[in-house]
Amino acid sequence: MNQRLDSNVLRLLDLEFLKCLEKLTFTTNWASDSSLGRTLLPRLKLPLTITRITLKYTCLKWEELSLLQTLSSLEVLRLIEYACVGPIWNTSELDGFPQLKYLRFYNLNIKEWIASKDQFPNLEVLVLENCRKLERIPIDFGNLNKLLEIKLEFCRRSAEGLAREIREEQRKRNGDDGCLNLLAKDIGWDSLEWSGMSRVRKWH
Repeated sequence: MNQRLDSNVLRLLDLEFLKCLEKLTFTTNWASDSSLGRTLLPRLKLPLTITRITLKYTCLKWEELSLLQTLSSLEVLRLIEYACVGPIWNTSELDGFPQLKYLRFYNLNIKEWIASKDQFPNLEVLVLENCRKLERIPIDFGNLNKLLEIKLEFCRRSAEGLAREIREEQRKRNGDDGCLNLLAKDIGWDSLEWSGMSRVRKWH
């Protein structure tokens, strides 16, 4: 796609006037142009009322997600099928996502995630599915007081090990009643474990 966008396209990308807009799904046609998302999404103007965003096939660089930090009401973020590309997401120097409660990665090629609890202070649910290269979950998430659940599916054993460390850290601090739910399926592609979800708000 031509990087020089005409005025009509730019007008379509200006959604700030939609003051009641709360949910947005942004997807591109992967087969036709994998760079389309990276061309359009940085130019997208969104109202601060947005609470839920799903990105799919947008092929953003991880650092480009910082453009979503300005959405002060954002509670749910789903990154699906090459929404972001690259081996490392480093949020340690960002302001973070202060209202985010639900974060999902699905089929991403990320290998390393560097973050602290300060960037995700209200995170309740973390879902990592088919992220087979991801080796680590930020261990500082063990200090997230509101974290209720971590779900892993088709992920590495090292990621599961850190999730267990996070759960143990919560158990030491809060006792068994305040311990998060850990759901792990097909870890290392040969194990299966499920636990209850009674305390977890449904986001779907």
